[in-house]
Amino acid sequence: MSSKGDQEQEEKVPFVYKAEPLNIQMVNSFQPLLLIQINSAKTKIANNHPLSRIPLLKALPYLYYCRCCLRKPKKDFHIGLKKALLKKMDMKMPKTDIKLEEDPFLLLGGSESLCKFAPMNSKKLTLECTTGFLDPANAIYGIIPEESDIVNYCMNNNVTSKCFDSLDQVKINKTLTDQCSDVHSCVINVDEIRQNAFKEINGNKFQCTDSQADFFIQIPCVVHEDAQIQRQTEGLFISCMAVFMALFFIIVIDYLRCIFKNQYIEWDVKTITAGDYSVELNVTDKMWSNFLKDIYNPEKGKTKLEQFRNHIQSELEERLTQMPDLGYEDETPERIYISMFTFAFDNSELINLLKQRGEAIKFEKWDLMREINKKIDNLKTKNCDIYNRPVTAFLTFENEEGLNRCKNYNDVAENDEQYFEYKTLLGEELDFQDAAEPTDIIWENRHFTDLDRFFRTLYISFKVFVLLSISFVFIFFCSQEANKPLLKYPPINCEDIEETQGDSFKINAFGEWDRNFNAKGKEVDDPIYMGVLKCYCDINIKQTEGFTKSSYVDGVRRANNEPFEAQICKKYASDTFNAKIIGYSMSVMIVSINFILRAIMINWIKWIGHDTHSSQIKAITNGVFLAQYLNTGILLLLVQANFGEIMKDLDSESVDRFNIINKIFNGPFYDFVPLWYTAVGYKIVQTMIINCVFPLCEIGMGFGPLWIARKIDTNWTNNSYQTKTTNMQRYIDIYSGPVYLIHFKYSGIMNVTFITMMYGVGQPILFLIAAISFLILYTQERVMTAYFYQQPPAFDDQLTKNVLGNVRWASLFYLFFGFWQLSNQVIFQNYWSYITDTQDVMLSGHTFENIKVDQSSPLLLIGLAVLIIIFLQTFFKKTLKAWGYSFGGAKINVDENLPFFFTSIKLSDADWLLKENDNLQEEYGFSIISKRVSKILDTTGPPKKAISGVPYYIVLANPSYQRDFQYICCDVPDRDTLIKDDDDDDDNDCEQSDLVSILLNMAYIPDEVIEKFHFESGFNKKFKPFMDAYLNKRGKPSTGRNTKNNSKNNSILSGNSEEKKNKILDPNDSGQLVKLLSKKML
Repeated sequence: MSSKGDQEQEEKVPFVYKAEPLNIQMVNSFQPLLLIQINSAKTKIANNHPLSRIPLLKALPYLYYCRCCLRKPKKDFHIGLKKALLKKMDMKMPKTDIKLEEDPFLLLGGSESLCKFAPMNSKKLTLECTTGFLDPANAIYGIIPEESDIVNYCMNNNVTSKCFDSLDQVKINKTLTDQCSDVHSCVINVDEIRQNAFKEINGNKFQCTDSQADFFIQIPCVVHEDAQIQRQTEGLFISCMAVFMALFFIIVIDYLRCIFKNQYIEWDVKTITAGDYSVELNVTDKMWSNFLKDIYNPEKGKTKLEQFRNHIQSELEERLTQMPDLGYEDETPERIYISMFTFAFDNSELINLLKQRGEAIKFEKWDLMREINKKIDNLKTKNCDIYNRPVTAFLTFENEEGLNRCKNYNDVAENDEQYFEYKTLLGEELDFQDAAEPTDIIWENRHFTDLDRFFRTLYISFKVFVLLSISFVFIFFCSQEANKPLLKYPPINCEDIEETQGDSFKINAFGEWDRNFNAKGKEVDDPIYMGVLKCYCDINIKQTEGFTKSSYVDGVRRANNEPFEAQICKKYASDTFNAKIIGYSMSVMIVSINFILRAIMINWIKWIGHDTHSSQIKAITNGVFLAQYLNTGILLLLVQANFGEIMKDLDSESVDRFNIINKIFNGPFYDFVPLWYTAVGYKIVQTMIINCVFPLCEIGMGFGPLWIARKIDTNWTNNSYQTKTTNMQRYIDIYSGPVYLIHFKYSGIMNVTFITMMYGVGQPILFLIAAISFLILYTQERVMTAYFYQQPPAFDDQLTKNVLGNVRWASLFYLFFGFWQLSNQVIFQNYWSYITDTQDVMLSGHTFENIKVDQSSPLLLIGLAVLIIIFLQTFFKKTLKAWGYSFGGAKINVDENLPFFFTSIKLSDADWLLKENDNLQEEYGFSIISKRVSKILDTTGPPKKAISGVPYYIVLANPSYQRDFQYICCDVPDRDTLIKDDDDDDDNDCEQSDLVSILLNMAYIPDEVIEKFHFESGFNKKFKPFMDAYLNKRGKPSTGRNTKNNSKNNSILSGNSEEKKNKILDPNDSGQLVKLLSKKML
């Protein structure tokens, strides 16, 4: 989104806020910030939001073509015609067709095993298939006697055998064949079976034919062979379409990778950045120690770093000049020059303290600032050698020829014997790498080595694993608790139950409650509900006036055969309410936990110590995506999964070994059966919809606090000049948008992609939800980036490559999960099996042993092929290229025709570095750039093609570090006016910012001077004499401003000169008046 390869904005002159006309009434003792400070802050705010002035149609170009067409969907013609004809014939519409009209996705149903119950005096037992036809030839039936404590049997056993032997099976089978063959539904008169198909054996008539005894029947529902063939044909068509979509997805991703690669190259050619001229070199401990031992001469009057820089620079320039010409310049340069030679140091502790100091300054916690100053002062003396040790060198060349010679340095030194001795320098092999952009560098992490980051990554990976395990277990068991009430009360058609129960409805409902509650009225540990109690409560609460969940129902308890009144619906109502609350909140809970995990993981991954924002954001993106995907895509699947059938494929020893898995994953679904889509699939869709709209909530979470803060600051007015803030940075923070965070947004894109591809074959509506999610995200990001977020740093192309490389794996999820869904035996192969009781789950018949050539085979074959290709392309790309196989194009080397480095620097950037260096040289007696560089920058003219972004590898050149340190640059007009410090002395205001620059450039200060001075008020008056004494001691002239200039400037700043008085008394000079009032206010 904001990577280097995606930014193609034309470089513009920094915006300068047009100051309001001077109003003396605005500058008074009640105004915390002065007008000049507010205008300066507004200029920074405007430069932080360079796109805020573009029109909305440029931010959202699709608005040109947006057309909203809302049409009411047409109802199914055939169902409508059938309903009309049946109404005309005065016949009722079958319930299966009514349900189909309400939910067309019920067509997905397959074979099933139907188990129904009815009291022995019932005149109506309805058997109805969701889809398919009844198969009475394989029906099982029997009678559960009145004395049985368990009443949910679906097969005959030693409890039901006594009553089953009394049944006339020939008559019952004939009744089932006549009434239930090849039909969707049929009705059985159980009372007729009791009267005509029952014979008394050993006095069992009362126990088997009493109204408290139940007749059960288990009958399979199957589809006809022609319908099965049609399903398999449609499955094959879907399978081929899925293969096409997967291959199309892979091709599009590969195409996007090539497009972004070419766009990055095109952008890199059109745009000049500091990285186009620069490489970086790690300065190892061995190099530094060898330099101090063999090269460093303390008598030269130069610091260790200056001598190290001069030695390395001269040596490399000499070597690169002698190397073969690569032809990047029209004329072979006489000598290769390194324009800028800067360093990163092992000073992370110092940088972090400066950030804390900047935070204290921003909130004007002067006591805290002074404490941090003391801590810094102690550390700079104690750890001076550590803080001044360079860990990385940044080499910026004058031209493209020098840069490319340096990039080819290792190859030339290794392959050409003439330059073999150039392979090492200071006893260490040189390894030059492409330098990241200056704003992409995390300076406080440059001292970490790859080995350090490896061990830190292992540690953070372990912590993330523990955190994810805790969240996984928490959500897993919460989901299981939410599912318990749903599994306790079976889904059943209450209208059929009411008709089946007849006059025994109330008695059997009370009897069901009685069997599941002890004498104290508490529910037993393993209750068994048949649905009678559930339906009795639901129907009476809806239809009976005055009946509530707390109403008492009278009945007879079996334990003592005495009348009793109980609130039989109270527990059911409580369980149902809890199940709804937990069920509806699970999706929200998952999204919320993902939000919390995201915040924790971002902080943890930052601790690893990545040295660029791009690599850090890449790690955060992958970590956050993993957490979101596990909690959203995998967890909802495992909560309802049952691995018992899959484990049967293993041998008996393995089954015992995996016994704990069977106990944990004991959900109701062995496979993607039809009921899975209405139970688990619904939750997945619900969670994806919440994820879809959650970015909109984040807008309110980000903008809301800022809007409230702005209103409070202006006392609920729209006048941004009426501010209560007393610090410029606090004003900027309030009126600027937040920092642009791209990592978790890329994670969200990958999460949506993987979940959609994982379940998309069986739930194609996920593709629509994903499209809406991406449209919302695209719209939001375009608008918020233009008008709300601050301008992000210039990233490289790592992040885009990482995301596009990861989403390729989503095609494998699409192919393999699609294969498993389309090879479902229940839907496509008419598979069914008997269940032992109502709490049992019908096996799916779908195991690894049953894999064969069928409608889903294309998905499996292409999936295996794609898996091999992606695996080889990811992990063995270089090896395959070496063997002659090619995956993608070769590396493209482009002659960017770069201009001379110094002629491409903008005048404002040249002025910045000159003034920073002049300030240090004149006020403190040391320089950070050479005289040659200073002279060139001082004489450079306007560039024809300017460097975009920050041109220097200097910490304070990065605006984000300026903000964190509360640093006011030396090129800012009226700098001392804009700085607010902790005392009333106007002569030392600049010390507050100069301290930051001195600390970050301590390596250019002699150790003798560092040990003598201390960071205290007025330290600049002592620092310069120390520096002059050091130089004079070594016979060198002192640096800095001459006495005349010093006295002149001091007289102006002290307010004693006649010139200043004349300027103040001039009523037409409003700028001087503002300066005077500013000094008095501060």
